[in-house]
Amino acid sequence: MNGLGDKETDIVGIIPAYNNKVLYLHRSPEAKLFPGKWCIPSGHVKHGETEIDAAYRETIEETGIPKIKKESIKHLCRFDYDISTGGKKITLKIALFYLELADVPEIKLCDEHTDYRFVDIDALRDVGSTAIRGIDLRGSSTIRGDDLTPIDRYILKNFMANHGFFHNEPINNLKQKVKA
Repeated sequence: MNGLGDKETDIVGIIPAYNNKVLYLHRSPEAKLFPGKWCIPSGHVKHGETEIDAAYRETIEETGIPKIKKESIKHLCRFDYDISTGGKKITLKIALFYLELADVPEIKLCDEHTDYRFVDIDALRDVGSTAIRGIDLRGSSTIRGDDLTPIDRYILKNFMANHGFFHNEPINNLKQKVKA
């Protein structure tokens, strides 16, 4: 614990990728944290659940992607991220995973999200700029850097670059670089 009224919670974040594009979900306007922002699939680790099991469960719950093999979800790193909500500090203990998708999946969103996009990895390099270019396989709107949750901007800046995401190298080759 961090102090009176403060707490820690275990979270998983999953970076699903297909053909040099990363899947982002649009959070519902009714979401408790970061309503209306874009994020990678993520969620709480339930009591007694392993991080990999939580990553598997959350990916299926939030995206409806069928036939995910648990062994295709690779651990990237762990980090702490502090947020404040309702006057309390919460330390999110985040385990970050990577999921290589073999095909363009059919996405079936849960009620936590209202839309999705596959964002071109090269567009993510400029997350600090006004807009993220090269939007998705569906090709509709532009996502601005400040439309992402602060945690997702942090992940882009501090972790995705460290795993070769922005080095003109296909995402599909990253499986050799990440830990099993």
